[in-house]
Amino acid sequence: MQIIVQNLITHYKTTGKGTPLVLLHGWGASLDSFNLILPELTKKYKVYALDLPGFGKTQLPLQAWSVGDYAKFVKEFLDKLKIRQATFLGHSFGGRVLIKLVAREPEICEKLILTGAAGIKSKNSLRKILFKTIAKVGKPILSLPGLKSFKQKAKKKLYQKAGTDDYLSAGPLQQTFLKVTQEDLTPFLAEIKVPTLLIWGENDQDTPLNEGKIMHNLIPNADLKVIHSAGHYAFIDQPKKFLSYF
Repeated sequence: MQIIVQNLITHYKTTGKGTPLVLLHGWGASLDSFNLILPELTKKYKVYALDLPGFGKTQLPLQAWSVGDYAKFVKEFLDKLKIRQATFLGHSFGGRVLIKLVAREPEICEKLILTGAAGIKSKNSLRKILFKTIAKVGKPILSLPGLKSFKQKAKKKLYQKAGTDDYLSAGPLQQTFLKVTQEDLTPFLAEIKVPTLLIWGENDQDTPLNEGKIMHNLIPNADLKVIHSAGHYAFIDQPKKFLSYF
């Protein structure tokens, strides 16, 4: 299904019956990332899953967006569909958007579920700083004549080592990626007043469990569930266990 939100053609899916449940996917993904758990969710909820701007089948924003811009977009999406209150499930980047949205607009949220949520800006380790320096220094070297054949491969390797391969693969969303990842949402966590369920994969390498524990400590009414033998996509790695918390 399609709807116009902020002059952007927005792709979304709605299915099921019951109280509204809004799903927000992670960076580089789409609403399809929830396909494995969608059938079970529709038994209890009327599910609304959408592609955030620049992802899936939703149009790309005309300029670089911040987390606040995405939060505003989701609010307008809800208003368009006349959804006054819902339960929200956000994965990774989707969780980042929901942290800001729910902190600012608590009345729209009945319950918040965050899984592998981003938003805590960790300090760069010495290793990452070192590799980022190498990446910057390596850039002019890779432009020398005779090295173009392996330029892209080497560049990708450098950025992977620097922990910034998401930036490299962001394409037209590179400036948006920089905007959203540079904002530390830690101050907003204490402002979330609704019941919050944190579901984390024990082996999450993208948003480590330690970040989930920080959110658990800072969100006033939060419960943390850790899923063993699961990574960043806990709802795909261990779908039955993930759904058992609903």
